[in-house]
Amino acid sequence: MPKKLTQQKINKIYKAHEKGMSTPKAAEYIGVSQRTIVNYWNKKGLEVHFEVGRPISQQQETKVYKAHEKGMSILKAAEYAKVSQPTVIKYWNKKGLEAHFEVGGKIRS
Repeated sequence: MPKKLTQQKINKIYKAHEKGMSTPKAAEYIGVSQRTIVNYWNKKGLEVHFEVGRPISQQQETKVYKAHEKGMSILKAAEYAKVSQPTVIKYWNKKGLEAHFEVGGKIRS
């Protein structure tokens, strides 16, 4: 079961957004996962800040969305499209797609 965050950490998550931190930087600063940052920002309707990296190919982007259609977890989608997990999250969020997580070998939304 995931640990409950302290109010102090939750406040830091929102403060990181105010400061314009990217998801990876905020996660590192606060000591939580990028997914936790995204979840809290999404709850408040805040735009997720990603670090600008190199663009992915059209083929990789197509595979990212195809992986979602197939019900793959973020990890499996990243492996399938040969991109990072944050990239999968970024593209799925852009289209308003709900993430699939692998829990105990089973896929959950």
